Amino acid sequence: MAMRKLREAIVASRRHDLFAKSVYFFIIRTTVMLGHSESYHPALLYLFRCIYPCSILGKEEIVEFAGYLLLDLACRQNDLATAFRVRNMYNYRVQTVDKVLSALLHNNWVQFWDARTMASAYERRLISWADDTMANHAIRCL
Repeated sequence: MAMRKLREAIVASRRHDLFAKSVYFFIIRTTVMLGHSESYHPALLYLFRCIYPCSILGKEEIVEFAGYLLLDLACRQNDLATAFRVRNMYNYRVQTVDKVLSALLHNNWVQFWDARTMASAYERRLISWADDTMANHAIRCL
């Protein structure tokens, strides 16, 4: 509740400075680990739509948070077309996320599980949204 109020206060004040960036990083990382998509998805969108154009994000920050956005689109929302569009828009090329996207596209459970073991804790938490779908598909194939 407090994080939502802080996020809404930053949006209302239209801040795009280092403090706003730090708050959004904290909110996104925390709520990703909690699995609370109602908090991290709007924060990711605001980060890329409003803060990113006005503020300088480092390459590693763009890679980290664009990866979270891609995994959310692909694994939780099951929207691979938008995930690939965002991937091309940010010229995102990271092996772990690319393997997950490829595995979801081709319904390849082995590649999916291999990518999951290579991922960071935040990425694994986002990838876990697709676990049931991939496992059910693998079981149906047997």
